[in-house]
Amino acid sequence: MGGDFGPRITVEASLAVLKDHPDLSITLFGDQEQIAPYLPKESQPNLSVAHAPSVIASNMRVMSALREGSDSSMQLALDRLASGSACAVVSAGNTGALMALARRTLGMIPGIDRPAISAAMPTLKGDCQVVDLGANLDSSPEMLKQFAVLGRALVRVTTGRDPKVGLLNVGSEETKGNETLREASAQIAELSDINYIGFVEGADLFVGEADLIVCDGLVGNVALKSSEGVAKLLAHRLRQVFASSLYTRVVAWFARPMLNTLIKSLDAGQRNGALFLGLNGLVVKSHGAAKVNDFKAALENTLEMLKSDLPQQLAAQVARDLNCSP
Repeated sequence: MGGDFGPRITVEASLAVLKDHPDLSITLFGDQEQIAPYLPKESQPNLSVAHAPSVIASNMRVMSALREGSDSSMQLALDRLASGSACAVVSAGNTGALMALARRTLGMIPGIDRPAISAAMPTLKGDCQVVDLGANLDSSPEMLKQFAVLGRALVRVTTGRDPKVGLLNVGSEETKGNETLREASAQIAELSDINYIGFVEGADLFVGEADLIVCDGLVGNVALKSSEGVAKLLAHRLRQVFASSLYTRVVAWFARPMLNTLIKSLDAGQRNGALFLGLNGLVVKSHGAAKVNDFKAALENTLEMLKSDLPQQLAAQVARDLNCSP
């Protein structure tokens, strides 16, 4: 049971989701003795536990996870997905291990070499999908082109529209960036029927000029964590300002509904659940520090992906774009 808080969070979140979706079944993979204290006394027909003798630690290296993780909770959950006995896997555990084990267990859709992490980030105009957010820390031009293909397919399936695609760089001019980015830009521009707007800068992540922003996993992860930190800072400062005097506390009381809406919109936890794009199956990565409502959001977001038949639709879109068999 991955994540910073272990089964206490995942069990409570799962029970909350099952209450809202009584037709859903959830299996918790992990150490049965550690999970048992958090289970309700009454039998839950839609909640089961699959014992896993070992757990992949947050600091375990990827190669060690591949060699030693055959009886881990993460691997056993992925095996269940590969066999068709489960529809999706949600984990708050070691990201690198989850990616490597999922790639080995599930395989990739044709035309795609490596998985990429994708999630929506808020902008002035709605949401923007960002790919990759940390699965690949040294991406080649070909990989960045594949991320663009995957991300475009995701936006098409989830929104029904063709996205404006940008490639994250230190500037918008064609001469900016390193050779990898310039070559990747040329390859993305050659994709059939792509609405490519070229290089975009860090500030453009939140302006909304692009519906999809492609980047290397190292850059994307730094951007994601930075945005989460800024959101927490803004929420904290708002509370400080409105608590600074009797007058501001009175103003805050009248403005409370609007302030709650604003703070909720800044809460990254409600968007928790990043998708591993490119796999032959639905694997979702929750933030390791997720609390109950955050992990519940990851489960709810996974359900929405399942309702849209996302893995199959993505594979069909990618096959069409890359002219390969699904």
